[in-house]
Amino acid sequence: NFQKKGSFKDCITRLNAADEKSLVKFIDVLNGNWQNSEFGISDFCKKLSISKSQLYRKCTAITGMSPNALLREYRLLKSLTLLAKEGQNVSQTTFNAGFNSPSYFIKCFQRRFGLLPLSYVKIVNIAN
Repeated sequence: NFQKKGSFKDCITRLNAADEKSLVKFIDVLNGNWQNSEFGISDFCKKLSISKSQLYRKCTAITGMSPNALLREYRLLKSLTLLAKEGQNVSQTTFNAGFNSPSYFIKCFQRRFGLLPLSYVKIVNIAN
């Protein structure tokens, strides 16, 4: 978003107290369920006690992402830590990060970070 909007200030959003509380709830639910590949939007709604349309509206208003995109982003960010651990390979990381398919994980990872997970592992290993 930073590159599209032009300045760093344009990327910063102030949240009111209610939105901040909702964001904290989103993160708490994600933190407790990101590794569960069966965890989906219906489960997200149940955990938050809101409807799918409410979740979608709140999530896009607060984060700028759909609930699915937020869940995928959270899992991808967590996968960076998993991949950096010694002995973790891409297949293990795929399932440990809540993805069902290594090919889908690799596709999402490359689209998000601009490199393959294995390339990231090599870079991290060189740096350490």
